[in-house]
This record gives sequence, C-alpha cells and structure tokens, in this order.
Amino acid sequence: MIRKPLLIAGLVAAYASPARAEDTEYVVSDLPGEVVIGDHDIDRPCIEDSTDVVGYRQCPRYGRWGENLLEPEVFVQVGMTFRHFADSPKTAAARTTDGGAVHDTGGNTAWLFDERIGTPIAGALYTAFDFELGNFDPERTDDRGFVVDGMVSLGLSGSIGAITLGGEVAGGVMRSSFPSEVDEHTSGLLEARARGELWVAPWVTLGAAAGTSLIDRGNWMFGIYLGVHTWAYAGARQ
Repeated sequence: MIRKPLLIAGLVAAYASPARAEDTEYVVSDLPGEVVIGDHDIDRPCIEDSTDVVGYRQCPRYGRWGENLLEPEVFVQVGMTFRHFADSPKTAAARTTDGGAVHDTGGNTAWLFDERIGTPIAGALYTAFDFELGNFDPERTDDRGFVVDGMVSLGLSGSIGAITLGGEVAGGVMRSSFPSEVDEHTSGLLEARARGELWVAPWVTLGAAAGTSLIDRGNWMFGIYLGVHTWAYAGARQ
C-alpha cells in the first residue's frame, strides 16, 4: 500500500520536472557571459565574439551601448587653424586707436593651435568655446608674431549618414603683436563659419571648418581638427 503512492509521486515529479525547466526564468547577471537560472550560473555563448581564445570571451551586457547617454553630452575638438588678416602692422595700429577702416594691403597670416569644447543646448542647437594660441615663429616680419584669442559660438548642426554638417556664428576678443612693434593690439572678432565632420568611430570625428569675418573685410580662417564625443554618434544613432 505504501509503494503505490510513492510510485505515483515519482511519476508526477518526473513529469513536472521538464515543465518546470521550460518555465524557468533566465536572468542576465552582472558578470559578462553568464546567465542566472535559479541559484546556478551557466556560461552563455557570445553572439558576436571578437576574441580567439575559447573560455575568455567578453560579452557586454545588453544595453551597454547606450549607458553613456545618462551622462551629459560634451564634445572636445583639438586641431590647427590658419588665419589670414587683411591688415598690416600700420593699419592694425590705426584701427586700434581711431577705429578707421582697414584696407587690404596683402595681409598677414597666422598658424594657431585650436582647442574647442561644446555641448548641445536643444535639438540641433549647440554652443561652444574656442581658445586659439600660436604663431610664435612668423615667416615674414609683417606677420603677427603672437596671437591668442577666445570666442564663444552658437550654431546649428545636422547629420546625413556618417557626415555632420553645421553653421555657426562666433564672437570674441583677440590679442596679437607684430615683430616690428613693441605694443600689442586688441581687437574684436565676429565671424560666420561652416563646419563638416566625418564619423570615423562611434565617439571620434575628423572635421574641418571655414569662416569669414563679419567686421573686418578680407579676414578669413580655415581649420582641421580631431573631435571626441561623450555620446556615440552624438546620440543620433542610438
């Protein structure tokens, strides 16, 4: 009489075990490449595995790609800027004293290191701060021997595939000097720029910018730079 209930209980347990296994809830653990089934961990094969050694696979957790979207979006760009100025040492001195018009006399040039940091404001609208410094060894005596400037820009940008295009207006102050003069010159900057960037990696861009002055006729600039972004593809492909 005792064996019959035991036999029935064994059959019920054997029948119910596969059902329980099918209903088991799989939970991804915090460790890469593992899944939790109840109180046990088993290895889970990677769908996309970049390693060659079996047993040392590194599987990122689901959604890790978008984790940096919880941080503020910031971009930093470092590069070189070439500036052309329409004035000469004499006309630059006249402008800083009496504000007279500047005539193109052949001009002078400057190569500057450019560091830029910015962040989006809303949608396609962004703002950035530029700091330029350089031209310590001018090629000609009428070239500027020292240039430092700071500018704040406001612009709009949009992406077409792997390319980002934008336009902006930048304004600030520049301090410069000529080798043939003792005094330094301070002048205002206001220019319109166009920018283009190519995404070479999820967080890295190569870009170029070109602009012209809105207050000094004949002044223009061109620059190239490397950009690093806290958001992959600036959040456009998430």
